[in-house]
Amino acid sequence: MIYRPPGHSSYDLFYEEFSRLIEQTADSPGGLLIVGDFNLHVDDVDNFQAKRFMDILESYNLRQHVTEVTHISGHTLDLVITKSNDAFLSGVSTFDPVISDHSAVNINLLLQKSQFKKKTITYRKLHSIDYNTFCNDITDSPLIMEPSSDLDVLVDQYDNVLRSLLDCHAPTKQRIITVRPSAPWYSTEIAQNKRIRRKLERKWRSTRLPSDREKYVHQCSVVNNLIDSAKSAFYTTVISEISGDQRMLFKTVNKLLQKQKEQ
Repeated sequence: MIYRPPGHSSYDLFYEEFSRLIEQTADSPGGLLIVGDFNLHVDDVDNFQAKRFMDILESYNLRQHVTEVTHISGHTLDLVITKSNDAFLSGVSTFDPVISDHSAVNINLLLQKSQFKKKTITYRKLHSIDYNTFCNDITDSPLIMEPSSDLDVLVDQYDNVLRSLLDCHAPTKQRIITVRPSAPWYSTEIAQNKRIRRKLERKWRSTRLPSDREKYVHQCSVVNNLIDSAKSAFYTTVISEISGDQRMLFKTVNKLLQKQKEQ
């Protein structure tokens, strides 16, 4: 992900750093995917800076895939770049996400997603029990009507009667669930604000009032800032704690970059 801040003074430095990045990655095995807001009007064939950028892409045998307007001003600023011979990208489209002056760029990638583990769980629908009937059945059971005088037998009787009644009123069921890894930086505050965001989104889509849209956009910003702050604080702490252990440091960085261990 790349972002080039707007401003004429940053062009030369950006081209230098971008070229250096491409030199380090373009010849590496595997695919290459570069996305971001480049703040260059690549749709304008007469724009000198955009032409200079496209020449850099061509010199490294790279291809830019976005052809539609991506900004409210009417230019293509948000780009998707791959090697010319990469075939993992099957389509690019844009749509208005409402919350930004930029269009969202949707890309279809022909990549195999790692599968999460699945496991079978057993559960009972305890909330569906009719408690009056359940209590009546307990009252009429041998546990109450004919309790044993022997403690060991009574314990077995207690276990067997209640288990059989539970099996009758709330039989065990099974289902397969996906085991998803939890994000260690995720907090209750983020979850609460995401629920508020979803509520405001539903209201705005229902009313289409500018005031409701403004509240929804503000809440989107609140959630994004909370997530960014939580991630930054968590990983800053982790990296600081293992800074003296190069092995763990590389392992953590690879995890952040989602690099898979070579087989």
